Amino acid sequence: MVAEFNAEVELAKIRARKKLVAGKGEYAKRVSKLDPYREQIFDLHEKGASLSDTQNYILTNLTKEDRKKGFKLHRTTINKYILRFERG
Repeated sequence: MVAEFNAEVELAKIRARKKLVAGKGEYAKRVSKLDPYREQIFDLHEKGASLSDTQNYILTNLTKEDRKKGFKLHRTTINKYILRFERG
């Protein structure tokens, strides 16, 4: 016996599989390499530090994991991070 075809159910299944493959599930959160340094970045920014000052601070105070990975950081990345998460 052939199961009855329901287009809405099949479409929902297809979209759910596509989300899994793309890694864009409902609870997926984009992780930034700057997240461990978030407080320091915003504290320095509020005190008037330049992007170069912030970059220098982060690169001299890397975590062990970041040091092992060969962490690279550009001022543009810091600027985009600040603009995206700026405290109200």
